[in-house]
Amino acid sequence: MANARWALENRRRRDMPLYACVQGWDVESYRSSATQYAALGFDGVAIGGLIPRTSDIENLLEIVDAVRAAVPDKPLHVFGLGKPGIVEALFQRGVQSVDSSSYVKFAADGRLWG
Repeated sequence: MANARWALENRRRRDMPLYACVQGWDVESYRSSATQYAALGFDGVAIGGLIPRTSDIENLLEIVDAVRAAVPDKPLHVFGLGKPGIVEALFQRGVQSVDSSSYVKFAADGRLWG
């Protein structure tokens, strides 16, 4: 939280959105972190730490739902997830953007993604 506050206080460019990065170890810790960031005035919230959770999609989506509930009026970004089926589920839950390098890895390995 100290680093987040510092970033807001030392922001140089207002024309570039500044997102808080939410990390956690369970649904409640993600919710708590997002709730604290919501009060600080970031332009959006990015959710990290979800890649290892792709084996339990229900839990992953529960985390996203908890963050969305804590930050209902800000854009959400999800780090590292780009598989089409997962992205569709994320967008249905109010996520606006995602990033992933999986398609590059697949292409480098001579494989198609999909």
